[in-house]
Amino acid sequence: MAYTDECKEKIDAARDAYDALSADGKAMITDETYKVLTDAEAKYAELKAAADKEEADKAAAKNAQDKIDAIGEVVYSDECKTKIEEARAAYDALTNEQKALVTNYGTLIEAEYDYAELEQQAHPTDVEIVEGQKSTFRRCCATARSISSSATGCMMLREN
Repeated sequence: MAYTDECKEKIDAARDAYDALSADGKAMITDETYKVLTDAEAKYAELKAAADKEEADKAAAKNAQDKIDAIGEVVYSDECKTKIEEARAAYDALTNEQKALVTNYGTLIEAEYDYAELEQQAHPTDVEIVEGQKSTFRRCCATARSISSSATGCMMLREN
């Protein structure tokens, strides 16, 4: 069976013929024969659902690709940043199957990297502050781990 108009027409014709039968006529149709019709209807519905999903996946992936293509040349501007963020949001919203259909994902990665470099060049002192905050954050995390280890050790001693 295939997901074609011709196949659908044959299944519909068989259903219409069966439905047009009188009760006595339907009684003459074996369960096995009737099952062929219901199985064909079910299989066609399954094929249609798969085709619909594939079409929706392609449309979602195309939307993300179009947003990535819309980024264009990366410049340090709010407009460019917005385009990159919209493209990232569109890509992140995709399922893994849809992401596999996006052929220009590398362009988004490059745009994000290029924009981050331009931002760093435009605000070098902000980057230095962030770097300083990172080392402060690391020291705080190490202290927290040390305190947590000490507290856990005290709890174990108290239980024994």
